[in-house]
Amino acid sequence: MVEFLKTHFQQNIFLNTLSKISDNICQDNGKEYIDFDKFKEPSCCADITKGLQSLSSVDSILINSDKNHIIFIEFKDMDTMGDFEDIKEWIKEKDCNIKIKIPDSILLLGYFLKENGYSFDEFMAVDKSFFYVYKSNSFKRKINNHLKYRFSKYNFILKYIKTMETQSYINFLEKESL
Repeated sequence: MVEFLKTHFQQNIFLNTLSKISDNICQDNGKEYIDFDKFKEPSCCADITKGLQSLSSVDSILINSDKNHIIFIEFKDMDTMGDFEDIKEWIKEKDCNIKIKIPDSILLLGYFLKENGYSFDEFMAVDKSFFYVYKSNSFKRKINNHLKYRFSKYNFILKYIKTMETQSYINFLEKESL
């Protein structure tokens, strides 16, 4: 199943540079990554999303077929915020939005797999993780500590939940050869 997803998403229609999928918070590294926002568009998703007005999704996914693992990724530029109070207020306003993106993305992918002959139970057995990647030159430690447990309600469905600054994410991509 994971290999099927990897093959499906290797189509050029879903691939984009790291800077584009990360809303320009990460520098390109010469590789292309899955633009999951593109996947939820009805023209790309075999009408799975037809009639759904408020479906949200994460920015990208990484698929590691060797480890049977899917990583859902959301990117956010927090460098433009004036102070840490601005960041806390922004997170408070967007808290519901990001918490909806995680289950919506999982359900969308699960439904897509079901439409292609895989069982949802099979999909739920695949390891899934969520990375929240942010850019901030001023408040890295405060942001990380503030976000650290925000997504813990998904511990039952996600193997890892990580918040990380852009350079940590780039280091992860290099280490994992992704």
